[in-house]
Amino acid sequence: MTQNGEVPSSPGSRQPAGRAPLCRQCEYFAGICRLWGERSAGRLFAAVLACAVTALTIGGRVPDVVAAEPRQSAETFLEQGKEELKQKHYEQAVRLFSEAVRKDPEQAQAFKLRGQVYERLGRTQLAVKDYDRYLAMRPSDPDGYFRRADLLNRTLDHESAIRDYTRGLKLKPMAVEALVGRGLALVALERYPEALEDYRRALEIEPADAEVMGNMAIAYLLSGNSGKAAHYLKKALQHEQDSEWKTRLESWLEHVERRPRAKSPVVSPADTPPTERKPLW
Repeated sequence: MTQNGEVPSSPGSRQPAGRAPLCRQCEYFAGICRLWGERSAGRLFAAVLACAVTALTIGGRVPDVVAAEPRQSAETFLEQGKEELKQKHYEQAVRLFSEAVRKDPEQAQAFKLRGQVYERLGRTQLAVKDYDRYLAMRPSDPDGYFRRADLLNRTLDHESAIRDYTRGLKLKPMAVEALVGRGLALVALERYPEALEDYRRALEIEPADAEVMGNMAIAYLLSGNSGKAAHYLKKALQHEQDSEWKTRLESWLEHVERRPRAKSPVVSPADTPPTERKPLW
């Protein structure tokens, strides 16, 4: 660099006395640093030092191109997104998973995880689209079907939910939560015998599952069988550990025992007894 701050146009240009000629990269960085003004000194020194080290490493030959810094991979963005998800930083997690799929459109796990985050943010349609893309790439993963089915159930698309639960259960027949989820969808469609069959299968797998017993009781009650409903509510109370759910079960049992023992007309969750406590459903 000359005394007036000008950078020579080529490595062969005249240099001030006492200074070695700059290589092509150093000239480039020196020119940029000059434009940056007073902040340039440290950057120029780092560039020249890196160039000198490279020259020594490869036997005195200075490469014509400066190696670019490595960029983050899709896997790196995916792992960072997982950490943000653990911390419940959902918007940041969405951004990182989006970067992962931008880097690698075949990054199936990023679509699945971003779908979960969209669910928690209440962005249902975006969540369904991400689950669709995930399952297109991973059609043999039962968990993908179960997640999409749970979401569809909550949005009252029970028919679609049943299809997804059924696909997933073909791959993982012992999934109790999926059997319960499909049972809930079937009850919502008033297909009580099919729902009760799912609950029976679930109890064969998990005989002490109070949630299954409680839902089975509700299915019996809605189908008009108060006797069976009371039986399974009492069984659920024996196994339930959560105090809030025990209160709900007791409320339902009190309601059921006030009804006639014979088969009664089908009731709906709106027929719950007047109480300050939330109904089981």
